[in-house]
Amino acid sequence: DGSGLRIDDNYIHDFYEAIKGLVGAESPTPSQLIANAPAIAALMPLGSSRRRILDMVVRSSSTSSAAHAWLAQFGRQFDALLARSARQRNAAVHGGATVPAVIETVSPFVAELGTRVVKGAMTASADDVPLPIWFEQTRLKAREKMTLLESGMGLSEIVEQ
Repeated sequence: DGSGLRIDDNYIHDFYEAIKGLVGAESPTPSQLIANAPAIAALMPLGSSRRRILDMVVRSSSTSSAAHAWLAQFGRQFDALLARSARQRNAAVHGGATVPAVIETVSPFVAELGTRVVKGAMTASADDVPLPIWFEQTRLKAREKMTLLESGMGLSEIVEQ
């Protein structure tokens, strides 16, 4: 990433020790990490990809409206990839033309979606909840979090609800 830093076990250990010191916890929670994102970003060298990613997290979680807009953008991206995946599946199943470049854009998404479905099925089974109900409950929880963001609650306050 151009930072010139060598990522080795000592570097990783020191980085996690610094985070634990900033947060004041042995195992920081997601809300603690979000709340301390500016200080965590400052641990990374300027110009490094890690710093750019953390700076984006800081900007995107700085206010409830910024977090809402950030998550809504993910929702739009998900919807677009899902629609593109369905079109490519339909073309393949029904003998239509597919475009290799388009297939390449949806393959990682479909793989991740499959992984999440399997994890959801395992969780639903372990909780003895029918899979369709588990998925609907999960969707409703996500919608509730978006509503809390819309009401002005901060991302670090709702991430673990």
